[in-house]
Amino acid sequence: MKRRKMFLSVLLTIMILQCILPGKAFAADQIINTVSLHCGIKELHLSPALTEFDVRMRLYKRCGTYTDGAYFDTANLSLFYWNEIYNQIYGIEDGSKQIDENRQYFIAYSLQCEVGYDWSEEVKTAVADFVPITGFPSFNAYVNGKIRKDAYIKYFPGHNRLWVVIPVANDISDGSASLAKTAFTYDGTVKKPGIKSVSLSDGTALTSKNYTVSWLDAGGTKVAPKSAGKYQAVIKGKGIYTGSIKRSFTIKKASNPITAKGKTVTAKKAALDQKNLTYKPAKTMTIKNAQGKLTYKLLSVTNSKYRKYFSVNTKTGVITVKKGLNRGTYRLKIKVTAAGNTNYNSASKELTATIKVA
Repeated sequence: MKRRKMFLSVLLTIMILQCILPGKAFAADQIINTVSLHCGIKELHLSPALTEFDVRMRLYKRCGTYTDGAYFDTANLSLFYWNEIYNQIYGIEDGSKQIDENRQYFIAYSLQCEVGYDWSEEVKTAVADFVPITGFPSFNAYVNGKIRKDAYIKYFPGHNRLWVVIPVANDISDGSASLAKTAFTYDGTVKKPGIKSVSLSDGTALTSKNYTVSWLDAGGTKVAPKSAGKYQAVIKGKGIYTGSIKRSFTIKKASNPITAKGKTVTAKKAALDQKNLTYKPAKTMTIKNAQGKLTYKLLSVTNSKYRKYFSVNTKTGVITVKKGLNRGTYRLKIKVTAAGNTNYNSASKELTATIKVA
């Protein structure tokens, strides 16, 4: 019986050494390439009203790991933050400080491999500091079933233990936001609607220090909204807030500022007896501030029986007076249309050009 107990004791010791001795993986050990954390992150609600210790206590109640081949306990689950002074991930000290709205926080948890499992040699090189997980192509971390490429890891060879840290923040994506104004009219200046309100899904209101705002055109390019068109305001959380909310607004085309006025020209009867006479728009009308391509249309001539003696080129606006026209004064009602462009609507103006035959 004593020999049997001694044999079982030796066997158990060997199995434990397989896991806890760094770099001593036996051939039968399975390499752990994936770690998975399940956590009610939204329920943590990082808030300046809470201390860092308060949030840490919430971690114990709302987080756990389901990683095959590794285990952890709540004593190894903690709240870390990014320390700007040391430029590294740093554990909270006494936890008495209030949550800092401008600080990047992390969930940190320590995993110990079970008997028959071990970490890969690749992962075991992460000993200097918390290293981005992207540097380890064969190793992945998941939170609530979603892969997290923004995670960090650090290996502690003395205990064959792996720390995994995941950035955590309040996600504003499923919250609400509204703009102070959603419609503008083009006037050549940049239009950036004010942010009326932003709040989390639980109704917690945010202030402008909790987010940044950028502007996208219809193609998704960042711009300073000036031209007429459709745009989106992208409200992006910062500090303890992450995610983004998009809200749409438009800059409408402005009214075309075209003005049009007719002029008077005199045609020599002697010349008209020999040939047709033509007059360019500069001689017969004054067009100002037109936006877009111009077109022209002759609407009427005083004393309609003389209508056949006049024509207006729709593209150039040139007026042709045909030979044989009698002496007299003729008034031509002409419609001038400016087609508009990116920033202006189309518009039409009517004018009266006067032709005197003497």
